[in-house]
Amino acid sequence: MRILFLVLFYFIVVSPEVHCQGEWTWKWGPIGSASMSSAGQGVFAPTNFPESRYAAVCWTDPNGKFWRYGGGGMGDLWQFDPTINQWAFMHGSLVTPAPPIYGTQGVSAALNRPGEDAFGHPAWTDSQGNLWLYSIGFTDDLWKYSIATNEWTWMKGTGGGFAAAVYGTLGVPGATVSPGPCNETDCKWTDANDNLWLFNEFDGVLWKYDPLINQWARMHGVANGAPIYGTLGVAAPANRPGQFSACPSVGALFCMWQDASNDLWMMINRDG
Repeated sequence: MRILFLVLFYFIVVSPEVHCQGEWTWKWGPIGSASMSSAGQGVFAPTNFPESRYAAVCWTDPNGKFWRYGGGGMGDLWQFDPTINQWAFMHGSLVTPAPPIYGTQGVSAALNRPGEDAFGHPAWTDSQGNLWLYSIGFTDDLWKYSIATNEWTWMKGTGGGFAAAVYGTLGVPGATVSPGPCNETDCKWTDANDNLWLFNEFDGVLWKYDPLINQWARMHGVANGAPIYGTLGVAAPANRPGQFSACPSVGALFCMWQDASNDLWMMINRDG
């Protein structure tokens, strides 16, 4: 599985340009392995190489640039510019260990960083071009990266350590409400108001984060609830995907899509 993931990473995220004829174009990357290299922070160069990683976090910003954070126990942020076909190391550490530097909650700073990431975590892009990152290191910490300032801000969470979910009242945001830890999950989307949505496979609950009030709310589902299918093709208030990853250290690695109507689609594998 890990080899397949790394092959797909280079093939899909870095390499392709798909034309209407259904053709691939090899855009970047050596054939075979290569060691990580950087010409300096913020410097694009043809020799820069972020190396292959398991479960790195990825974004596309509003200007069509590709971003990648961590993976494989690292804490480095890279940007790929498809117009020049080059990478730049933008922030963080190129060595490990690289523990988080929280600073003051809600205040950005040049030294702030989320720390090492090994297993893939939910990430969003808002309309302002900010990159959001959740649950690094099995915490409930939410981070925001400003492309304009090249700085991270610790926005929400207990600041390290395993933090269990706090469910609160359905549909009601709260200062202490929290989805808790999750990893190897990618069921998330940003709505038209820049709210961040997350479906946590580990307990089967749907969450919303409102950046205007800096609070989470549980929007649907109950903790560790079984799936309720209802009638095929018919929406109902009681319907729910339910929990489908009972182990808090192993994700289900399912597929998700967001359509033009802002509806979310999920394909769930419940085997094993």
